[in-house]
Amino acid sequence: ASGSAGSSNHMLSDKVTRALEVRTDTPAMVAALDALSHMQHLDARSVRVAIEQDALEQALLFETELRKLVETVGSLKSSIVSISNVAHEVTRAIHTNVLLPPNDNAISKNDSSVIAYGSHDPAAANAVEQSNDSSSLEEEEERLAALLSDAFREREEAARRAEIVQTFLDKFDLSQTESQLLDHYSFEDFFSGAPGAEQQALSFLDALERVRTIRTELSKTFGPDTTGISSSSAHSLESALQDDIESSDDPSNSFSMRSSHRRLGATSAIRMMEHLAAKQERAYERLYQFLQRYLSLEQQQQQPQEPHDEDDLDDALMNPLIRRSLQVLKHVPAFYSHTLELIAANRRSQVTRRFLLALTTGYGSDAPIERMAHDPNNYVGDMLAFCFRTMNVESELARGLVSYNKDEDKESAHNTNDTNDHDLPSKEDKEEEEEKGDDDLLLDKPMEATDILAHAVSGISRPLKSRISQVIASLARRGGQEEQTSQANDLSGPSFEFDDDEEEGVAARSRIASIYSIAGLLLFYQSAMTRTIQKLSQEGASNNGNTSYYPQDDKINPLMEAVSECLEEASDAFALSLRVYGAMLQEFALSPGDTESSLTHAMIAEIVELRVASPGFSADVICPASLSLEYLCDTLLNAVLPSLCQTLDDAVQLKRALTVTKKAGLSPESVSKWESSIGQHEKSMAQDLIDSEAQQVLEICGLKPLKDALDQMQLVYIEGMTCASHPGLSLQEVTEGLKEFYSSLYSPPLPSFDYIKDPVLRKYSRSQTARKVLETYEELYTTLTGEMGGYENTSFLGHNPDQVKTLLSL
Repeated sequence: ASGSAGSSNHMLSDKVTRALEVRTDTPAMVAALDALSHMQHLDARSVRVAIEQDALEQALLFETELRKLVETVGSLKSSIVSISNVAHEVTRAIHTNVLLPPNDNAISKNDSSVIAYGSHDPAAANAVEQSNDSSSLEEEEERLAALLSDAFREREEAARRAEIVQTFLDKFDLSQTESQLLDHYSFEDFFSGAPGAEQQALSFLDALERVRTIRTELSKTFGPDTTGISSSSAHSLESALQDDIESSDDPSNSFSMRSSHRRLGATSAIRMMEHLAAKQERAYERLYQFLQRYLSLEQQQQQPQEPHDEDDLDDALMNPLIRRSLQVLKHVPAFYSHTLELIAANRRSQVTRRFLLALTTGYGSDAPIERMAHDPNNYVGDMLAFCFRTMNVESELARGLVSYNKDEDKESAHNTNDTNDHDLPSKEDKEEEEEKGDDDLLLDKPMEATDILAHAVSGISRPLKSRISQVIASLARRGGQEEQTSQANDLSGPSFEFDDDEEEGVAARSRIASIYSIAGLLLFYQSAMTRTIQKLSQEGASNNGNTSYYPQDDKINPLMEAVSECLEEASDAFALSLRVYGAMLQEFALSPGDTESSLTHAMIAEIVELRVASPGFSADVICPASLSLEYLCDTLLNAVLPSLCQTLDDAVQLKRALTVTKKAGLSPESVSKWESSIGQHEKSMAQDLIDSEAQQVLEICGLKPLKDALDQMQLVYIEGMTCASHPGLSLQEVTEGLKEFYSSLYSPPLPSFDYIKDPVLRKYSRSQTARKVLETYEELYTTLTGEMGGYENTSFLGHNPDQVKTLLSL
């Protein structure tokens, strides 16, 4: 019951939903409601009858309209069939030869006229006359049909020729605007700053590239020899062509006609290329003069609007128009090479002037570099930083001058990520241009980006090297030598002197540390400059279609060469100064509170601190051997060990220095070698100290006289000799000595070795000293109680060796 009630409720809800979804504003619903409003008796039967009558009327109306449509389609079909028949007849008539074939059974006009006149029959004559009229009409129709056929054929051939000519002109001819730009544009609007001048200049470059494309396509189409055909050859071709045309009336001479057409195309190509070559040559010359004038590459009278400021010149070189102009001018190697050489020379003078200004008066907002001439590290660092920044700027300028891509400029201008790879020149196109271009006559290739960079920074290499060399030489000289060469220093450059009150050892360490710091700066900037040049070389090689770049040994950058020579000089100065420092450790140690080992530790610690802080000594930078930690340890530790390391504290100082270098990256082999050397020397000194302290302990506790007497007895010992009869070993002397020793065991007079700073070594020294005392007592105990003793009563031996060992805490 519940299931049936649920289903009925579901059906009722569906009906209600459908009723609610019915729209009353539709035209059909409005018409239905209007019809119901005119009904007199509104009940279910009347509504059903009205609906059925309305459906019947709609069906009849649909049937009437459908019959009309069928009749219309039928008439249209018959019309289409008629049109198709007519078109078929027209096609057949067009393709049918209008010239009637000769009929052997037909009677010719002359024969029929002879028959007619011979018979003298009027009817026959009339028939002959009618036959002649019809023959004339047929002949006229045939003639007209032949003329129409020839006209249609010539029209089709003319249309094909016009299409070919138009295609040829579109591919190989310049537009009127492009031709006018090539003939008359001279960049005057660009210099005057007229609106749209830059766009017009770009259009001129597009036209110039279009000319080169046309000449290349003509060479590909008509053969590479076309470019080298002279005007005399063209005239000979024209005369040969005229002969071929006169002899081409014969239909059998079609091959000769085709050959004439080919020669006509070659002759036209020659004329076009001669015309385009003249335009191209004049346009390239104007472009070359524009670049020289705009970039101030010649010492001529300049326009007031031209940029004279250095920053404006830098911006001009990075201008997309200038970069593209150089790329277009690249197809004329003579102009291109000369322009690049002038730009490189201009950049060299500008860079040199900026560097000298930065040294003396300051460049831009920076203070003069020579204000820090008293501080060698900052002085050299500022010079190298300025040169590195200059190299980066010149590298970007050289890259922009040599490599240009219109797609990159469009991307940067519109901030899009679209790239058109098909617009980029392929490797085959570049090889073809290199083989077929005008640069075949050149023996030397134009300057590359690395060549421009090398020439631009070559002017600052010499002043940089001279100043850094002077700094290194001043630091490498000692105080006495500085006084002797003070006048030379005043003339040659800055010298670096230290306070008179400063100790000589500290001053020497400061000089050596400054040299090492300068070497680190040179290493860092040498590595950074090398990466800059390698990146520029790789980009240049990829632009030329190569995957490798030329080795740096073939084309050395002057600035890189100067930095490398300064680095070599700094390395040699450091090595020499370090050896001198090691040789003068004894002289430096005369100062109170200093020892050779402490001076060695101070030098190593200071160098290691500089090495850790300097980026030039990172793991990815190749360091010269004379600047390595191995060389540092070998030089100084060899100078100290073993003669100058006289105390255990000295050994501790050396071990601390070795620990510092180990943390800084000293090789495990060197660490192991020097730990072993220092350890062996330390044990030797400790053993000597232990022997000395043990003798003092034996003297205090009373065993030393007994030990000395026993040693003398062993030297003169003969068979039958006893200790009791030997001087110094009598019963009374032995009893008194051992009594004193036994009394000292309750508070052993062992040294504390507090002056030894190493706790392990201090404990080892104490235990070894006690063991020396035990060994001495054990030797006396064994001798006195043995056959050599000769004592009747040994009660004076109150303790055996084991008991003494316990009392000594061993």
